[in-house]
Amino acid sequence: MFKVASAELPPRGLGACKQSRALYAVDLLLEWKRSDPATPSSSCFTIQPQVCEVNFSPDCNRACKFYPQFYNDVFDCLFLDKEVDSIQRLI
Repeated sequence: MFKVASAELPPRGLGACKQSRALYAVDLLLEWKRSDPATPSSSCFTIQPQVCEVNFSPDCNRACKFYPQFYNDVFDCLFLDKEVDSIQRLI
């Protein structure tokens, strides 16, 4: 999704800026699809993610509740360029 959004130069796409930082949240639904409709076996299913919405400024209360270091790790990654095992850098 982000690769496609940044594939074109502005104004058609997102431009590159070395000073830009962002935290996004993606809401997904996972749809189970039968690989072979003729086979009733449960092992013939695949999961197809369906994007519901993308949030630029997500509500991170639940993340902080279950992961108290959440914002420390996010800021280390975004602003200090530290590698954090729990953060996946997309671009």
